[in-house]
Amino acid sequence: MIAEVRLRSRQEFGGAAASINPAKRMRIIRATRFLLRTQPALARLAVRFDALLLSGADSPIEWIEAAFEA
Repeated sequence: MIAEVRLRSRQEFGGAAASINPAKRMRIIRATRFLLRTQPALARLAVRFDALLLSGADSPIEWIEAAFEA
């Protein structure tokens, strides 16, 4: 599992989920592909992209499994 953790203390520009835009997703996917290429032992594992979202320091964590796919 690859997890992206996002915290947004203010909602002015959207919540934590809104901060995982297409460009951010592409960077995560590219970094994961690099990791899998350089670590052969990990290459045979299934990969899932989860998002852990917080709307403030004391807020509960919203965990979205399989938030996006590559």
